[in-house]
Amino acid sequence: MADTALLRARAVRWRGTGGSACWERAWERALNEILPLYAQENREREEGDFRLVRWAEGIAGLALAYYLMAAATGTPVEQVPSDDVRALAAPDPDTHSVLPVVARIDALVDRAGHRRDTQGDPVAACWLDLREDCSPAAHGIYDDAVLAQPMWRQGPDKARSLSVVLEHTAAAGTR
Repeated sequence: MADTALLRARAVRWRGTGGSACWERAWERALNEILPLYAQENREREEGDFRLVRWAEGIAGLALAYYLMAAATGTPVEQVPSDDVRALAAPDPDTHSVLPVVARIDALVDRAGHRRDTQGDPVAACWLDLREDCSPAAHGIYDDAVLAQPMWRQGPDKARSLSVVLEHTAAAGTR
């Protein structure tokens, strides 16, 4: 059974240690908004279900989006409009590619003054993890049978988790 304690534990990976007060507020907002819905949507799921991973990645993406949009606009995290986050997370409408999302978030990370190669920066570390190339070939796997499997993630698929979680929140009318 999926529980919120497990999701909180997974969120620690992306949250990192340290960070500004704005980073902490972004995480609190994301967790407060998503945890009740997560518990409701996933009550029948078992540990190991891929959808639970999507939720953990999605919360990390949501916290990152709140933080970056607050930094870019000078708006308090609590006042960042959810429609702006949805626009940021929207894949290409024709190809469904998440690459435009990666480019938009890359620009916001840079604009907020975070260098993606800096050790110890929790914002940069979170984004580097979420933008990782998940393709089998990126991990040295070239077996044609494996590459043809639709279950394998392709490209920066973790970044797609933000829009997946946002779809659930919109459907539930919680945001």
